[in-house]
Amino acid sequence: GKPANRTFFILNGGELTICDCSEHETGKIVAQGTNKENGGNIMVGSKSTLNLQGGTICGGSVKDGMFGGNINVVGNASGNGVLNMTGGCITGGSADVNAGGNVYVSGTLNISGGQIDGFVAVAKGTLSQVNISGKAQILGEENGLYLPANELININGLLEQTAKIYIVLESGSGVFTQSTSAYKGTTFFIILQVFCKNIFVFSGISLVLR
Repeated sequence: GKPANRTFFILNGGELTICDCSEHETGKIVAQGTNKENGGNIMVGSKSTLNLQGGTICGGSVKDGMFGGNINVVGNASGNGVLNMTGGCITGGSADVNAGGNVYVSGTLNISGGQIDGFVAVAKGTLSQVNISGKAQILGEENGLYLPANELININGLLEQTAKIYIVLESGSGVFTQSTSAYKGTTFFIILQVFCKNIFVFSGISLVLR
């Protein structure tokens, strides 16, 4: 079912595209109140797709151990839900610690543009995928992209110098990607936040720690 405060529930292989056609590109989808189910603003079900091209998704909130304050991207044995983000902004969501106040990913997140204002969490021990390229921005010095131990992100295309990804590793340090062939010989910058302040340097890349 769809909780009263949730805006969209995409299911049964459905696909929804959100863009901002307003004159000054100030369009918003705002959730009201707090949900006791996953996906406070938008739920992307198994084998379903959300394409975010513009606009602001904000105000979603979940509690009592639920996941994805603004958006919950589901993945299970039936197949992954997919969030394709090429523009827009996801902000102002809330959930328990490491439960994805803005986005919780147990499915697939493809981000090549737009901005997520922190509080992105990847599920542990699932078929989750995070694919990053282009102008992707996941911000938040203390709460950017949370990766459990042994979970990796994929750099599946060239990142532009405006790309910024703050990463918080559950283990404090370690490998967070094995995607070397995609960006070999290209210089770009990823801003990292990790608990132990380690500096990661790969061939052809400058990873800048703030």
